This record gives sequence, C-alpha cells and structure tokens, in this order.
Amino acid sequence: MLSKNFGGTMFVRALQLTLTGLMLASCAQEKPFDELESKKHLLKSGQLYAKGDINFCTIDDPCLYVPSVADTPMNVTASRPYWQGDAKLVVTRLTEDELQILQIEEDDRFVDNINNFSPVASFSIDHIDYKCKKDSLNKCTNVEEEDKDKYWEQRRFVKINEVSVTEKNSLPIQFGELFRAGCFAAGSGSSINVGDKLVDVESKKAINFGMKVPYQAGANCVPLREMDDLRYLNFTVDYQYSLVKLSEYTDKSFEPLRYNAEDERY
Repeated sequence: MLSKNFGGTMFVRALQLTLTGLMLASCAQEKPFDELESKKHLLKSGQLYAKGDINFCTIDDPCLYVPSVADTPMNVTASRPYWQGDAKLVVTRLTEDELQILQIEEDDRFVDNINNFSPVASFSIDHIDYKCKKDSLNKCTNVEEEDKDKYWEQRRFVKINEVSVTEKNSLPIQFGELFRAGCFAAGSGSSINVGDKLVDVESKKAINFGMKVPYQAGANCVPLREMDDLRYLNFTVDYQYSLVKLSEYTDKSFEPLRYNAEDERY
C-alpha cells in the first residue's frame, strides 16, 4: 500500500515539471523588437504610415477630396475663412517617390490611361521597412534597424517628406486669379500640421493635411491709405484638405443614375 508521503511527493514533482515547462515556453517566446527612436518620432509626428493605411482610394472604391480655406488675415477681403471648395472624386497612387492624389476621369472609356487622371496633390515620400538586427551568429538581437535591402515596392511603410497641392479650385483668390491674372501672386506653400501631425490619417478611411500659402498683392488690388499699409501687400492663407473614403459615408443601397449621352443637355 502506497504511503501518503509518496503521493505527496509525486504531486510536488508533477507540479515542478509543469512549472518548468511553463518557464521554458515563456523563455522560448520571441521578445518584441526595441523600436528605433527615429521610427517612434516619425510615427508620432504623422510622417510614417503603413502603405495599406494611406494608399486606399481606388477607382472601384474612390475617395471624396474637399479643399477649404481655414484662416485668413482680417484685412484681406479677397479671401474668406472657412470657405469650402468643390469636391472631387479621387484615387491614390504610389510611385517610387510620390503618393499621388488624382481626380478620376469621368468617362469610363478612358480610365485605363492614368494620364487622363488630373493631378490634385502629392506627397513626396521614401519607402521604408524595418527588420531585426542580427548578431555575429546571425541571431535576432531584438533590436530594430532599417531594412535597406528590399526593393522599394516590397517595403511596408512610406515616410512623408513634403506635401504639395497642384489642383485649381473655386476657393477665393485662386478662382479669381484664373480670370484676372496679375492681382495676386502665390508663392511656394509649406505644410502646416493637423493637430500635432504633418499628415493625419485614419487607417483606410480618411487623410487630412494643411498648407500655408504666401501671397503678394499688386498695389492696385489693396486700398493703401498710408505708407504703413504697404505691409498688407504680403500675407498668408491657411488651407485644409480632406480625403474620405466615399463608401464609409454613403448608403450601401445607393446606386448612381447613369444618363445616356443623347439625354445630356449642354
């Protein structure tokens, strides 16, 4: 007959083996990488995004692009704060050095040619990826480093360097200058943050960014009552731009009504 001590000893040994197995299993699990400080900074500042999160506007599922005036000087009557421009249907397209925002060609017969899509805006980018740094034995050190060996198309992230807007719209000053050239001359715009981010992206749903554009006005375009008023010939206007995935905000049962060409009136 087995003694009670024998049974207790077996229980303790089984418990020890179980705990040892759990410890070995936990040690075998791979520790997370120590992210690069430069990567953390880019993520926090809104300059680094996974490609799938920012390149999501397609012909089959396009985005709605809307520009607007944010802030203007109080004495510039040619512009209007909080003025919304005309919306456009757009797609996004990644190239080796740009994320392009392009207005869709409305005639389905010509959508196969990308040159029929009108440029709206673009981000100059670098394609980036990361990997585990290896030691002399080719083992992972759990420290992250940039992976420069992959071809640009295989890298998972894009780093946004600069933002530019090329489209023409019905915004104040811009629309007027299409017909009255010479009154206001726009300089090269620079990016302004949306909150604390260069570009604010809601994964696969929305993109928001801003631009500050300097203008120089002709002396005949601004009322000058005294010499000090010459300073008003130079001013800046802040613009905001938004892209939203149309399918996220439209009724799923919506179907567009197509008109035949012979039914259109001009």
